[in-house]
Amino acid sequence: MWGIALIGYTYILEKAGLRFNSVAGTSAGAINTMCLAAIPDDVYKDGTKSKLLTHIIANHDFSDFVDRKPGIIKWLLTSYIKTSSNIGIKLICFLCWILFSTVLYFIIGGLFFPKDSDSSLIGLKIALYVLGSLLAFLPPLVVYWGFKKSLGMKFGLNPGNKARDYIRKVLGCMKIHTTKDLYDKLQSEVFTASTRTGNGDESIKGSKVTKRIVLIASNLTHNRIVKFPERALDYFHNMEIVDPSLFVRASMSIPFFFECVSVDNSLSDRDSGGPGNIKMSARFVDGGMLSNFPIREFHNSSKAVPRFPTLGVRLGINEKEDYHSTIKLSKYLGSFLSTFRGFYDNDFIEGNEETKAIVKTIETGDISWLNFSMSKQDKITLFQNGAKAACEHLKDFDWKAYKLLRNNLYLKNIAK
Repeated sequence: MWGIALIGYTYILEKAGLRFNSVAGTSAGAINTMCLAAIPDDVYKDGTKSKLLTHIIANHDFSDFVDRKPGIIKWLLTSYIKTSSNIGIKLICFLCWILFSTVLYFIIGGLFFPKDSDSSLIGLKIALYVLGSLLAFLPPLVVYWGFKKSLGMKFGLNPGNKARDYIRKVLGCMKIHTTKDLYDKLQSEVFTASTRTGNGDESIKGSKVTKRIVLIASNLTHNRIVKFPERALDYFHNMEIVDPSLFVRASMSIPFFFECVSVDNSLSDRDSGGPGNIKMSARFVDGGMLSNFPIREFHNSSKAVPRFPTLGVRLGINEKEDYHSTIKLSKYLGSFLSTFRGFYDNDFIEGNEETKAIVKTIETGDISWLNFSMSKQDKITLFQNGAKAACEHLKDFDWKAYKLLRNNLYLKNIAK
């Protein structure tokens, strides 16, 4: 849901006259990326792509993305993502634990202490030993069994069909039903740019630039990053007949929340182009596991000065945490996950001096990124935060200084 902030960011850039040649994104960013690529450039005659996308987003109830069948699991899930403090969920879990332990105690008591028999010290010791063992080992096994049962064969609490249908519907409105439709659109709209020399004094107008779209997904089967639709040829004999909404759905497959996307014969003919079109089977989850910020896809260090800049926008908290000698175990374990998940992007960002000028972070505060039932005010806040970040980025970014920086970095690399 943080993707709403991305719309606010691109809305301001487009209002300022900027146009996007190539776009890339992961998860929520993949949705925005696909929509920006799919909306025809003709819309600029009357408005902007982001304005149209804002209307599309504002008129949709995203709570249907939680499309698990009604039941206690769905109720717990929706309650969890709606409640920021999650006190209610913790209380329910505690009460369930007490109830389970009490029932288990009376069951064991009934087995070892029948009404018509005399209790003995030995029987009491055996009962306490068995009861203690069950209380220690049985609950985790029950939780594991329940979790596995809830996830199903594709390891997700929600099928994700509603999310997929939503993306397919939006693309359908743009007359994009296959990957070929998407590529035909990108090739038909020629982007015209100005190329400039290192000192920026000379310009040659009218150079044609190839448009590109990149959606990041994580291939669990072969343990790799996948860039859709470019790498779709690895999995399909004919990628042109594949529905591009499949790539977006793969990129946004939040582990355990949504079912993973399996490219195999279980795919519908509409999605895969037919079972005979499957070239290699694989299981995909959210691309954010490996790369949540694919700005490196448009970075070309072989040129002294780019024809135009690449702008990157990140979602979340911008402040880096200070070191503390004492830290909670939960935060310690969370740091492990964040380190593994972000090293690929962070290594590039920290290792390139120029990223300080072209990357902007949108503050999302305490708004839950999973709350598909968030209030209208939270949506407005996210949009405004994105718009504010764009204004700051435009104000701070100096194209002339950036070109000089790139030229100096280029000369430095040559000297090495």
